[in-house]
Amino acid sequence: MDERLVETMLLLPENSFGKGLFSGISDREAMEGFAKRIGHMEMTSIHELGHAQKTSFDVAVSFFEAAPGAGQVRKVFDAVRPGGTVIVVMPSGYFRLPRISRIFPGARVYGLSPSLDDLRLAVPIENSACAAASLALYQPSLKRAKLRKAVAYYLARLGLTMVWVRWLMLVWRTESPDMAKGLFSLFRERFGEEIELALFTGTPGYLRKPTVQIMDASGGILGYCKVAINSQTKEVVENEARTLELLSSVDLGPATVPELIHCGGLPDGTTVLVQSTKKEHLSAAPLSPGRVHADFLARLFKQTRQERQFLESPPSLEVRKKLSRPGENAGEGLMRQLLAAFEWSSGTLESAKIPLCLAHRDFTPWNTFLAGERLYVFDWEFARSSWIPLADAFHFVLQKGILVDHAEEGLLWERLTGDASEERRFLRNYVADTGIGESAYRALLAFYLVDMITTYLVHYEGYGQVNADGQELLARWKGLLARVMEMEGSSSL
Repeated sequence: MDERLVETMLLLPENSFGKGLFSGISDREAMEGFAKRIGHMEMTSIHELGHAQKTSFDVAVSFFEAAPGAGQVRKVFDAVRPGGTVIVVMPSGYFRLPRISRIFPGARVYGLSPSLDDLRLAVPIENSACAAASLALYQPSLKRAKLRKAVAYYLARLGLTMVWVRWLMLVWRTESPDMAKGLFSLFRERFGEEIELALFTGTPGYLRKPTVQIMDASGGILGYCKVAINSQTKEVVENEARTLELLSSVDLGPATVPELIHCGGLPDGTTVLVQSTKKEHLSAAPLSPGRVHADFLARLFKQTRQERQFLESPPSLEVRKKLSRPGENAGEGLMRQLLAAFEWSSGTLESAKIPLCLAHRDFTPWNTFLAGERLYVFDWEFARSSWIPLADAFHFVLQKGILVDHAEEGLLWERLTGDASEERRFLRNYVADTGIGESAYRALLAFYLVDMITTYLVHYEGYGQVNADGQELLARWKGLLARVMEMEGSSSL
């Protein structure tokens, strides 16, 4: 059972409780997760539910391996105080939900997918438009994953969400159904009373954070809320809030970014960032960079351009700091070579008097989509207000090339430096639009690659592992950096 199961509480009228009763669950990781949101927990078995002290719990959570009977659910209800919350988790099925809902009306019903052991999505089942809209939380880049999403979307539109949802979570608020606290209260205040919520538990990693999608009753997507659950995620969420504030005064032409609605702490210690969106149910973005991408980056550069001495600039100082604490997972040889590349590129950029600008630093197809003719750019968590130009352009080309195309190093190098590729034309247009010139191109590329490699080494140190995608990225980045340094007469990586 997944510890992320506790994050479904973000969908409830209350997000934390004083006293809770649990039955049918013994998984240690899941219980540790619930303990973060419930002050005092008591355990019992499904068969012993009737012996629990009645009307004494703020929340009662029961897990059933098979469809529960009315008597079993009644025992869960009996355990909570008036105004308390009842949560029943059970396998999905076409005939179970209607029967339970008839006996105990008033439940909010969420589908949990793909499983309790790998929980990624929680979607509202009863509203087919909202169930379908919930899939906007998942923005795949691979063709097979896109096809699976499309099939799931149209099944949901037809009211057949339970074809791909294996587990259900039913939530009742006994009496006082409209007394919302926590996130639910915040959402109603900002978006109105009639809202539906869906949850994405986040991409695995030490910067994982759950995201709540807020919708109206027709399935229209109103906004998103990111929830920072530790100090690392709080740092990136607050950084995104500051960046959105800066961008609110930047003229991006045909491009647009989210509007910051709220950023602040909750009583449970989490920090939330609420932002607007223009995303629709099947919003998508082209995988290849085009004129709209180049125009966005050129405007961002011109609007936020800064003239600074590079060696004392924020990017130089930040990357140097990362190089000083590589952790145990980076060998001495690699660190020497990274430091040599950093010193050469920094010195070259200092001599060239390269201007800096605001940068997204995770500019990829999956962090963008087209809203009509406008490019919508989101997820500004890793942005910097003062960074090297071309970093976002390099990132778009390489992330797509490595993670989607799985291109070999030679093909990636051709896209970066050749004459005929679509990607090279995109990069050349950006260089021309900004007036930076080709002379510092390789130094900017080397600095970008050192930044990415050291960022992933820090990630490895924080999370303890790098997945297959991370390993592929590191291998390609190191190979490309070796080519740059070889051209400059330095030792290869």
